[in-house]
Amino acid sequence: MAQELRESGKKPWLVMAVCCGMVAAGLGLSLNAAGVFYAPVADDLGMMRGTFSLHMTVFSLVTAATTLLLPAIMRRFPYKAVLVPSLAVAVVSTFLMGRVSTPIAFYILGAIRGFSTCLFAMAPANMIVGAWFNKSSGTATSIVMASSGIAGALGSTAFAAAISSMGWRNAYAVVAVAILVLVLPAVFLPFQATPEAEGLLPYGGARVAQATKGGTSSQNVKFSYTNPTFLFVVLMAVLMAFVTSIAQHFPGYAQSIGLAIGATMTSVAMVGNILMKLGIGVLSDRVGAPKATIVMSALCVTGLTLIFVGGSVPLMLAGSLLFGGSYAVGSVSSSLLPRHFFGTEQFDQAYPPVAMAGNVGAAVSMSAIGFVYDATQSYAMAFILCIGLAVISIATVLLADKLARR
Repeated sequence: MAQELRESGKKPWLVMAVCCGMVAAGLGLSLNAAGVFYAPVADDLGMMRGTFSLHMTVFSLVTAATTLLLPAIMRRFPYKAVLVPSLAVAVVSTFLMGRVSTPIAFYILGAIRGFSTCLFAMAPANMIVGAWFNKSSGTATSIVMASSGIAGALGSTAFAAAISSMGWRNAYAVVAVAILVLVLPAVFLPFQATPEAEGLLPYGGARVAQATKGGTSSQNVKFSYTNPTFLFVVLMAVLMAFVTSIAQHFPGYAQSIGLAIGATMTSVAMVGNILMKLGIGVLSDRVGAPKATIVMSALCVTGLTLIFVGGSVPLMLAGSLLFGGSYAVGSVSSSLLPRHFFGTEQFDQAYPPVAMAGNVGAAVSMSAIGFVYDATQSYAMAFILCIGLAVISIATVLLADKLARR
């Protein structure tokens, strides 16, 4: 006889809370705040910025590859057996970033950090939250993803101050301790990857097949790797991840045009990250994931344009805030769109390739933008490219939604 599932009470919200810490550490601190180290480390060691930032390309490529393995890993092992060793490796490898001096060493540590943080960052958190929430999944997902913006905003400012006061080598030790502190609640809270594994119902009760908001029935789209809707979602993820990565070069961009607001721009972008991620979840629950994604992409285009043509502190900070829409699309939409088009039952098939595609786009962007600057001594071409890619991403979402409605 099948086990009768019990109401989960407050447990889904506790799971969501510890997932916030996981994402804050694995995405907010490890990725979003990484840009404050680029110029200080490269200048101190006599490297080109593109050469040093390549370690984050390695980080993202390894994260992309690991994402594809996540469903199998999480089916085979209890999640705590994955979380604890991955946290230990992430903390140690981050600390060692401040103890090496050669590009090869940074690249090796980037690979180790990419693998270990992937096991407790965006992809597993999305899968866990999606399993624990049947009702209000968009809002819950957006809250978890917004935590990376909070960590990125606070981390960018704190790490910049640490670099200034104690040097970049000791600042990496600060990052390592912060990662440990943020993920420890997930280690100590007893929970499994799905509520059913604990004999509980997800928040909102038993899952039933139903049409999603916005008019598209997720149950009517059959998932396959060649499905045009899926391919357009993948393309959107690649393009917006490329665009999002330019934020890590805000400190270098501000410095290149003679303004000492780089760390502030990064922090303001993280505030935008928080607001836009919270906004896209609520908006998605009301009008559907495609429309919410288009709105946030349009805000990103506006923000990039203001930063590029502004030339003044107020316009550049306003642009940095609106640029936060890219984070909402890159992390929240990459989860909401597969669930919107293919349903919860097919989510574990559709989501990992989309997440992997996003990491590939970020990996290419992180070093590509650095090398564009090295070659031209200007970020102008990088901004023009990112604005164009963000516009194209809007078209891909429109096409994906149109095809899904047929």
